[in-house]
Amino acid sequence: MKILIACDKFKGTFTSKQIGEAIAKILIRKNIETQILEVSDGGDGFLNSMLTLGNFNQIKCETVDALGNKIMSNFLLSKDNTSAIIESSKSIGLKLISPQNRSVLLSGSWGLGITIKKALEQNTKKIMVGVGGTATVDGFCGAANELGFNFLDKNGNFIIPNGKNLIKIANIIVPKNNPTENTQFFVAADVSNTLFGQNGAAKVFGPQKGATPQQVEILELGLKNLADVIKKDLGKDVSKILGGGAGGGIGAGMTAFLNAKIISGSDLVLKTVNFDSLASQSDAVISGEGCFDFQTESGKIVGNIINRCKKLDKKVIIVCGTSQNKMKQNKNIEIIELFDNTPDLETAIKETPTRLSKAFENFNFFN
Repeated sequence: MKILIACDKFKGTFTSKQIGEAIAKILIRKNIETQILEVSDGGDGFLNSMLTLGNFNQIKCETVDALGNKIMSNFLLSKDNTSAIIESSKSIGLKLISPQNRSVLLSGSWGLGITIKKALEQNTKKIMVGVGGTATVDGFCGAANELGFNFLDKNGNFIIPNGKNLIKIANIIVPKNNPTENTQFFVAADVSNTLFGQNGAAKVFGPQKGATPQQVEILELGLKNLADVIKKDLGKDVSKILGGGAGGGIGAGMTAFLNAKIISGSDLVLKTVNFDSLASQSDAVISGEGCFDFQTESGKIVGNIINRCKKLDKKVIIVCGTSQNKMKQNKNIEIIELFDNTPDLETAIKETPTRLSKAFENFNFFN
């Protein structure tokens, strides 16, 4: 029997590679052949997934995190210097800031802008940015500021673009010598959410980044204001773009400021790692994520894997920390839920390996 393992990260605890290796170790003891794919939908682990392409080098660079602290990061540069691949969570990732220091109102995407500048210095003609797992909801304004765009309030004063100040933006000043105008940009989005609204960046992702209900409303009003000013000053309507809410509004912001095209991060990664062919040659597929919920079907890689397995008529086993998804009724899907309730990170890290072993101890792949 051959099983293909392609799990997303378990946010805050295990990477795609770590959870895949843990499952493979268990299955090998049962004399089951396994193959692990390191996958991502644009967020954490995106660069590792794209390294499968083989013609990219890793470039180290100094940048800042979402609170402006200096850090070292990296991006991928093609060997002919024409293309770069950037993972937003490598600079402005939520995982880079300890829970007690997170502040979604004060955070911004400056670090991503600095990384993009570093890539532009290599005379790249195409830049792909994988978004997801960020600590900010600033609509890419911090990054745009680093790339030469300025933001003014109603009195003509310069504004530090962060989540809190989006509501104050009255005018956007485009740089005279725009360093990005000769480069084609792509956004590998991990979700299909819009910039604002019930399914938008603030209301859906704000709480995940530590925002209180009051802060979510501040961010929501700020994103609406940003969309209005973008329409007024840049002539673009980003209010309803699918994927615009990805990365805390990075999708919409890159569309507005850099004329970027939004694509599905999960489609890109699964094509890159040759998922369909490998799945068709396997008896079953194991995928999973920390929380299997309604967002899974909104552009996430696990939802994409489920859809592809359905077309291939392959059984898929979903391993997750907790499940709030109603896919349990699907005959081709088996869900292994490791915890009854969402555990704290320390408990999840400590108990997940043991719970995985117990879950697969008597598991029948073809029951």
